[in-house]
Amino acid sequence: MSRRALVLSVSIACCWGVLSAPAGAGGLCHEAPRPFDAHTQVVPIEDYCFTPVVVRIKAKQSITWINRDMDAHTVTGVGMGWGSLEQNLNHRDRVAYSFATDGVYPYFCALHPGMVGAVVVGDGVPRTGAAPREGRRVSFSPGTVTSASRDATASSASEATRGPSSSASESGATPWLWAAPIVLAAGGAAVALDRRRRKLA
Repeated sequence: MSRRALVLSVSIACCWGVLSAPAGAGGLCHEAPRPFDAHTQVVPIEDYCFTPVVVRIKAKQSITWINRDMDAHTVTGVGMGWGSLEQNLNHRDRVAYSFATDGVYPYFCALHPGMVGAVVVGDGVPRTGAAPREGRRVSFSPGTVTSASRDATASSASEATRGPSSSASESGATPWLWAAPIVLAAGGAAVALDRRRRKLA
C-alpha cells in the first residue's frame, strides 16, 4: 500500500470515527413514547440511553431519573433553564423534576453527545401563549433525598419546544461538530505534505 493511500485511509477512518461517535454515545435510543401513567414516572438511564426517550406526563407530575450505568450522566434541560450541567448522576444516583405547565421540555446528557430525551407535559402545547415554565427539581439523592426550590422560566417558547436532537447540538453538547473539519484539514495537510516530499525526492 502506498503512503498516499495509507494517509488517505487513516484520514477517512478518523473522520468516520469522529462523525459516528454521537450515534454510539446516544446508544441508539429510539422507541415509541409510553402512554400516560397515573403514578410518578421513572426514567432509567442505562446503556447510554434515557428510557423512554420521550416521556409523557400530566402537569405537576414528577419524573425521577435513575442512573443504572457505571458512568456518570447529567439531566440538563435545553437552554439550561432546568437540570444541571455540573450535577453528575453517578451509578445509582437519582434526581426528580416536576413540570407545572404544559409544553415540551427537551433535555440531554452534557457528558455524552447524542444522549437526548424530551418530557411532554399534557398535550405539549403551552397554555396562554406564554413560554412554559421549566422543570422544578424536587429531589436529588446520592443516598438521601434533598429538595431544591429553583423554578425558572424558559427564555422563549420556541426554544422550549424544539426537537431534542437539534437542541442538543445548539447547547454545545456535541463537540464533534467542530472536530470534523479539524480531522478533515489534518488529513488534507498530510496528503499535501506527502505530495511535497515526493516532489522534492
